[in-house]
Amino acid sequence: MRLAGAVDAMVRRALTEMETLDVLVCNAAIRPHQALTETSLEEWHRVLAVNLHSAFYLTRAVVPAMKARQRGSIIAIGGQSSVTGRPNTAAVTAAKTGLLGLVRALAGRRTSPRPACSWPPTPPRTSPRRPARDGRTRDRLTTRAPFRQAD
Repeated sequence: MRLAGAVDAMVRRALTEMETLDVLVCNAAIRPHQALTETSLEEWHRVLAVNLHSAFYLTRAVVPAMKARQRGSIIAIGGQSSVTGRPNTAAVTAAKTGLLGLVRALAGRRTSPRPACSWPPTPPRTSPRRPARDGRTRDRLTTRAPFRQAD
Protein backbone atom coordinates (compact mmCIF):
# COMPACT_ATOMS: atom_id res chain seq x y z
CA MET A 1 0.00 0.00 0.00
CA ARG A 2 3.01 2.30 0.02
CA LEU A 3 2.99 3.03 -3.73
CA ALA A 4 0.16 5.13 -5.13
CA GLY A 5 0.39 3.53 -8.58
CA ALA A 6 0.06 0.04 -7.13
CA VAL A 7 -2.99 1.11 -5.13
CA ASP A 8 -4.63 2.68 -8.20
CA ALA A 9 -4.02 -0.54 -10.17
CA MET A 10 -5.43 -2.66 -7.33
CA VAL A 11 -8.61 -0.55 -7.16
CA ARG A 12 -9.04 -0.64 -10.95
CA ARG A 13 -8.70 -4.43 -10.86
CA ALA A 14 -11.20 -4.70 -8.00
CA LEU A 15 -13.70 -2.53 -9.88
CA THR A 16 -13.22 -4.64 -13.01
CA GLU A 17 -13.77 -7.90 -11.14
CA MET A 18 -16.48 -6.80 -8.69
CA GLU A 19 -18.00 -3.83 -10.54
CA THR A 20 -18.61 -1.83 -7.35
CA LEU A 21 -16.87 -0.95 -4.13
CA ASP A 22 -19.26 -0.27 -1.29
CA VAL A 23 -16.90 -0.11 1.68
CA LEU A 24 -13.27 0.82 2.22
CA VAL A 25 -11.69 -0.05 5.58
CA CYS A 26 -8.39 1.68 6.29
CA ASN A 27 -6.80 -0.47 8.98
CA ALA A 28 -3.13 -0.77 7.99
CA ALA A 29 -0.76 0.14 10.81
CA ILE A 30 2.65 -0.49 12.24
CA ARG A 31 3.44 0.67 15.74
CA PRO A 32 7.11 0.96 16.60
CA HIS A 33 7.76 2.31 20.07
CA GLN A 34 10.95 4.34 20.23
CA ALA A 35 12.09 7.74 21.35
CA LEU A 36 11.96 10.50 18.77
CA THR A 37 15.72 10.89 18.91
CA GLU A 38 16.13 7.18 18.14
CA THR A 39 13.71 7.21 15.19
CA SER A 40 15.59 7.12 11.91
CA LEU A 41 14.33 9.05 8.90
CA GLU A 42 13.68 5.73 7.17
CA GLU A 43 11.55 4.49 10.07
CA TRP A 44 9.63 7.80 10.23
CA HIS A 45 8.82 7.61 6.52
CA ARG A 46 7.92 3.92 6.72
CA VAL A 47 5.39 4.52 9.53
CA LEU A 48 3.81 7.45 7.69
CA ALA A 49 3.68 5.44 4.47
CA VAL A 50 1.90 2.49 6.05
CA ASN A 51 -0.31 4.27 8.59
CA LEU A 52 -1.28 7.42 6.68
CA HIS A 53 -0.25 7.45 3.03
CA SER A 54 -1.88 4.09 2.31
CA ALA A 55 -5.23 5.39 3.61
CA PHE A 56 -4.90 8.51 1.45
CA TYR A 57 -3.99 6.49 -1.67
CA LEU A 58 -6.87 4.07 -1.14
CA THR A 59 -9.40 6.78 -0.35
CA ARG A 60 -8.37 8.84 -3.35
CA ALA A 61 -8.65 5.77 -5.58
CA VAL A 62 -12.13 4.64 -4.43
CA VAL A 63 -13.90 8.00 -4.06
CA PRO A 64 -14.58 8.52 -7.81
CA ALA A 65 -16.39 5.16 -8.09
CA MET A 66 -18.34 5.80 -4.89
CA LYS A 67 -19.31 9.30 -6.00
CA ALA A 68 -20.45 7.97 -9.39
CA ARG A 69 -22.80 5.56 -7.61
CA GLN A 70 -23.66 8.16 -4.95
CA ARG A 71 -23.03 5.56 -2.34
CA GLY A 72 -20.22 4.09 -0.27
CA SER A 73 -18.61 4.15 3.14
CA ILE A 74 -15.04 4.71 4.22
CA ILE A 75 -14.05 3.40 7.64
CA ALA A 76 -10.77 4.46 9.22
CA ILE A 77 -9.47 2.66 12.28
CA GLY A 78 -7.68 5.20 14.41
CA GLY A 79 -5.73 5.21 17.57
CA GLN A 80 -6.02 6.74 20.99
CA SER A 81 -2.61 8.36 20.58
CA SER A 82 -4.02 10.70 17.93
CA VAL A 83 -6.23 12.22 20.63
CA THR A 84 -4.08 11.93 23.74
CA GLY A 85 -0.48 11.40 22.57
CA ARG A 86 1.79 8.73 24.02
CA PRO A 87 5.44 8.58 24.96
CA ASN A 88 7.83 6.97 22.46
CA THR A 89 5.29 6.91 19.63
CA ALA A 90 6.02 10.15 17.74
CA ALA A 91 5.79 8.59 14.27
CA VAL A 92 2.66 6.56 15.06
CA THR A 93 0.99 9.52 16.77
CA ALA A 94 1.80 11.85 13.86
CA ALA A 95 0.45 9.35 11.31
CA LYS A 96 -2.74 8.56 13.23
CA THR A 97 -3.37 12.26 13.86
CA GLY A 98 -3.03 12.78 10.11
CA LEU A 99 -5.52 9.98 9.51
CA LEU A 100 -7.94 11.66 11.89
CA GLY A 101 -7.52 14.88 9.90
CA LEU A 102 -8.19 13.05 6.63
CA VAL A 103 -11.42 11.59 8.05
CA ARG A 104 -12.49 14.98 9.37
CA ALA A 105 -11.88 16.57 5.97
CA LEU A 106 -13.99 13.87 4.28
CA ALA A 107 -16.71 14.16 6.90
CA GLY A 108 -17.13 17.82 6.05
CA ARG A 109 -17.93 17.09 2.38
CA ARG A 110 -21.63 16.23 2.92
CA THR A 111 -21.70 13.99 -0.15
CA SER A 112 -21.11 10.32 -0.81
CA PRO A 113 -19.03 8.51 0.21
CA ARG A 114 -19.60 9.08 3.87
CA PRO A 115 -16.71 8.39 6.17
CA ALA A 116 -17.26 6.41 9.30
CA CYS A 117 -14.71 6.47 12.02
CA SER A 118 -13.66 4.17 14.81
CA TRP A 119 -11.78 6.41 17.24
CA PRO A 120 -10.27 5.25 19.46
CA PRO A 121 -10.58 1.54 18.70
CA THR A 122 -10.23 0.62 22.37
CA PRO A 123 -11.75 2.21 25.47
CA PRO A 124 -9.99 5.47 26.35
CA ARG A 125 -7.48 5.20 29.15
CA THR A 126 -6.28 7.69 31.67
CA SER A 127 -2.93 5.89 31.79
CA PRO A 128 -1.41 3.10 29.69
CA ARG A 129 -2.67 0.45 32.12
CA ARG A 130 -5.83 1.93 33.61
CA PRO A 131 -9.08 2.40 31.66
CA ALA A 132 -10.94 5.67 32.03
CA ARG A 133 -13.64 4.77 34.53
CA ASP A 134 -15.44 8.04 34.94
CA GLY A 135 -17.77 9.23 32.18
CA ARG A 136 -16.32 12.75 32.16
CA THR A 137 -12.84 11.55 31.17
CA ARG A 138 -14.21 9.15 28.57
CA ASP A 139 -16.46 11.85 27.09
CA ARG A 140 -13.62 14.38 27.02
CA LEU A 141 -11.43 11.98 25.05
CA THR A 142 -14.04 10.67 22.64
CA THR A 143 -15.68 13.98 21.73
CA ARG A 144 -12.45 15.15 20.13
CA ALA A 145 -12.87 12.64 17.29
CA PRO A 146 -15.62 12.51 14.67
CA PHE A 147 -17.93 9.53 15.15
CA ARG A 148 -20.27 9.05 12.26
CA GLN A 149 -22.53 6.21 11.27
CA ALA A 150 -22.11 5.09 7.70
CA ASP A 151 -25.41 5.45 5.85
